[in-house]
Amino acid sequence: MNQTNTPGAHERYDALQMRVQRQFSNGFNFLWTYNYNSERSEQFFNVDQEFANVFRWESATRPRHRMTISGVYELPFGHGRRLVSHAPPVAEAFIGGWTTTAIYSYNSGNLLQFGQLDVVGDPHIDHPSKWGYVFNPAAFKQSAAFTPRVNPWFIPGLTGPGYKNLDVTLAKFFPITERFRLEFKIEAYNISNTFDGADPSLSVTSSTFGRVVSQQSGIIGRQFQYNLKLHF
Repeated sequence: MNQTNTPGAHERYDALQMRVQRQFSNGFNFLWTYNYNSERSEQFFNVDQEFANVFRWESATRPRHRMTISGVYELPFGHGRRLVSHAPPVAEAFIGGWTTTAIYSYNSGNLLQFGQLDVVGDPHIDHPSKWGYVFNPAAFKQSAAFTPRVNPWFIPGLTGPGYKNLDVTLAKFFPITERFRLEFKIEAYNISNTFDGADPSLSVTSSTFGRVVSQQSGIIGRQFQYNLKLHF
């Protein structure tokens, strides 16, 4: 039996947010943002407390740390820029007027929410893998039938794989007439081709318990996209 939208349950969200920005100057700007959050809600710890309608505060599973770094840089070559500002038209077409942008995103891993089981050892391992074991599965065993849950929902220090991604673009405008100009852009998504694993299996009876067996939903491998746009 699942009980949802229970009257009397509360939620709480606290966050620390920081931002550092360099305004666009001399062809360069920079932005760094960071969010640390603590998110909790009142839940029934086990079926006994649900029967007695007794709540307790439990953490949410979402990542505690989130960071984004972005920037724009106009390469200093070509007309109106610091270097090779008087390049002939042919050289200007190849080396002048390029602009690059980059966005790096990072999230720490989700907190791992365990079901009912018995903790019989230390679940922590020295080097959790982003494509293998995240914790020690031998530290857990299946609980006896018809016994109330006593293990915690979360174990300190156990999180799923984090998320890291770097997207980069390179763009240039080609003037055609005073009114028309052509924009060429190359976009690279996940340029480092980083593998971001999904949370490990948390079913103590599964053969893959504790292991990452898939990639996070919506994550793609390295991809390039080319654009040609006419502005007028």
